[in-house]
Amino acid sequence: MDRKALVIILIALLVVVIAIVVVIIALDGKERPAEAIEPVEPDSESVPDPIPDVRKNTLKLAEDYLTKGEYQRALDLLDRLLIENSNDSEASELQEKVIVAKQAAEKEEDQETRQQQEELKESIAESIKQSQPQVAATTQEDREAAARRRAEEEAAVKRAEAAQVAAEQRRTEEREKKEQVRQLIEDGAESMEDEEFASAREKFEEAIKIDPTNAEAYAQLGESYIKEDGEDEKNLQKAVEYANKAIEQDQNYWLPHFTLGKIYEGTKNWDNAVKEFGEAARLNPERDDILYELGKVQFRAGQFEGAKQSFEATTHLNPAHERAFYNLGVAQLRLGAEQEALQAFQSAYVAKPDYAIAYHGAAGVLVETGKYNQAIPLYTQAAALDPAKSYFARDLAAAFYHVGRYADSEEQYRKALQLNPDSPESNYNMAVVLLKQEKAGEALEFAISAVKKRDDSPQYYFTLGEVSEKLGDSNTAISVYQKAIGLNPDYLPARVNLGKIYDENGFYDRARSHLLAAYRIDAESLEVNNNLGNVYLHSKLYKDAIKHYFIAIEKKPDATLMRYNLGIALIETSQYDDAIETLTELVKIDPQFWDAYYHLGNIYYKEGNRENARMLFQSLLEENPDYEKKEEIQKLLEG
Repeated sequence: MDRKALVIILIALLVVVIAIVVVIIALDGKERPAEAIEPVEPDSESVPDPIPDVRKNTLKLAEDYLTKGEYQRALDLLDRLLIENSNDSEASELQEKVIVAKQAAEKEEDQETRQQQEELKESIAESIKQSQPQVAATTQEDREAAARRRAEEEAAVKRAEAAQVAAEQRRTEEREKKEQVRQLIEDGAESMEDEEFASAREKFEEAIKIDPTNAEAYAQLGESYIKEDGEDEKNLQKAVEYANKAIEQDQNYWLPHFTLGKIYEGTKNWDNAVKEFGEAARLNPERDDILYELGKVQFRAGQFEGAKQSFEATTHLNPAHERAFYNLGVAQLRLGAEQEALQAFQSAYVAKPDYAIAYHGAAGVLVETGKYNQAIPLYTQAAALDPAKSYFARDLAAAFYHVGRYADSEEQYRKALQLNPDSPESNYNMAVVLLKQEKAGEALEFAISAVKKRDDSPQYYFTLGEVSEKLGDSNTAISVYQKAIGLNPDYLPARVNLGKIYDENGFYDRARSHLLAAYRIDAESLEVNNNLGNVYLHSKLYKDAIKHYFIAIEKKPDATLMRYNLGIALIETSQYDDAIETLTELVKIDPQFWDAYYHLGNIYYKEGNRENARMLFQSLLEENPDYEKKEEIQKLLEG
């Protein structure tokens, strides 16, 4: 091979190299196609490592793209931050840095291309120069040789031009190939959205055949198996396989991590779900659906602070995401932030005015703080929007009960029971509401139903005992109170009521036994001490009666009957000064407590203070001419 031929071949190779370099440079700056993933449907209801805020993550991702030379992707992220806040100085500075780097890279690329072109021209010129004779051809032979050289040079130029055309053709083919892959992925995503999973997979697999390194195609292929049936074991295996292949091809692609997060969520592996959703959110901090899913699994992992931050980030990106606001409220409640929870629930129903559970959540917060009247309109709205939920009606009924609107409460409990007749709680509460309205006959049915549906609740048996007492059935009342005590020996209300029944029926030893057991449980109880006082009074154990009445009165100083009984016990133990003080205080509290006047008058009479006795008796008869002991008093006055 002569020197001229070698030069021509080198020139052609140089053209090809330049063309390849241009193709590589052009492709390297291309932005990745937009992700074509269908948003994941959130849970119907609700019900970590804290995720960095969206802005911080976006800035970090933009810096990563700058480092990798993916300038346009970095600028796109920074544009979104600056659209949201044009005064973000950190984003502006980073944007300027990216622009400068991008311009420098483009300038360097242009200079390199021009230099290569100049070198090619110089090389061709040098080749031509070297091939020219030093002396002009004068002979026919020299002229023919010169013609041959010119022909060879023209052929070399044509070959170089052909190589350049071939390189351009390859660039075109590469662009068409990438466009074909992109279109296949988009078509596959559309097929997935239409639930045509087999067709979607065909398109993703075809894309992989064309470009075996395409992470998005692998990721979407894995996603198709989850969307088709995320509970099928084979589908899960396939989804994991393709998600991991996608990560092998591109560790900075978010979708396979999102897919793995859903798989872990489905198997209730909360810690790994948090890890994968967290990685997806780090790689793509602009998607509210990723942050929402992260918040859910953080909550279920008991990471309530992290869940709160994720739901806040979700609502920051999507202020119309009512479920994120609702779950934010639930997370705030777990953190003890009631006011913040109320605001989150309110934001949820502002975002979606027919979002019934948000009204219910807000009402629940108000109930926890004792604001029943404010909760009632919200519970009412929730029940109106979703009348099929029994617990909406049940909770509204409870709110009505707490403000004394028993008829309204009864109406709502009836609705709750129509929707869920097997609810032991609703049956129990209906019995309680009916008792409040003196409807013991109607209450009996619901009280019996409650204990049948839940026979391990001492409270339910206690209410059945109360109903039985109201109906005059002491034997049944005693039986069910004993059942309640059998379930919980420390259940005070049953002990007290059982003691009262025995006391009223003259079984003082049995009454004392239950009431003393109650006293050992709670020596400060008003009910326990009052009823012990009554039993001791009836048993004529007056000193013990006085002890327990004093304790009870300390708990409720304005209790008139307890003061009266204390006064009687003091009279029986001849403690007349204390009795006078007790009964005098009683008539100050209740000026119409006639028996107190009677006993005060008797004390004064016995102590020889006839004037005070006469004044009290006369006052009593003037105020109550029909007093039952009128004749006895008149005899004393005449004596």
